[in-house]
Amino acid sequence: MLVAASPHPDIKAIRAAIEKNENYQLDVFIPELSPAEQFKKNEKYDLIIFHQLPAKKGVVANNLLKELMVKNTPSIFIVGGETNLSNSNNLQIGVSILSSGFQTDKVTPAFNPSFSRFNFSDERKSIVSRYPPITVPFGNYRLAQSSEVILYQRVGSLTTDKPLLIVNENNGAKTAAKSRGFLGRSLDTS
Repeated sequence: MLVAASPHPDIKAIRAAIEKNENYQLDVFIPELSPAEQFKKNEKYDLIIFHQLPAKKGVVANNLLKELMVKNTPSIFIVGGETNLSNSNNLQIGVSILSSGFQTDKVTPAFNPSFSRFNFSDERKSIVSRYPPITVPFGNYRLAQSSEVILYQRVGSLTTDKPLLIVNENNGAKTAAKSRGFLGRSLDTS
């Protein structure tokens, strides 16, 4: 399931990438636009993608986020310009972002050579390295001790120690967090 505070082009890209595989199905729920009965409250999901939640606006979506997090379903948090970073930092998803106002950076991904939880083919690494830059919040990134970095942020030719994509497991809750604009392309497994 993907839950978002508002419509966004990323949602269509994520849906297209996931639904290329006939074994996967994606329910998209945008609480501010969808009738409440459309949300399958008792449905068991294998993964929940939170797109730019908790949001700066969108009380209904933020309340739904809290309700869904209690279930400890594996989750991916996509951070973007509409994410309330202060509230996000309180969720213990594996990374805290202490932003410097509204400043952003343009970055590309750089694989963490020490990451070994699962493997990426050399072909996948080559494709990812050619992706165009994306915009991320500028600031200090603090990782939880239980987090592992899959991708670092590369600014120009300099690979920083700031994460772009992390995975985390804390008290049985599995989460991943990343900046928006990258996940849809990285899910394309064809």
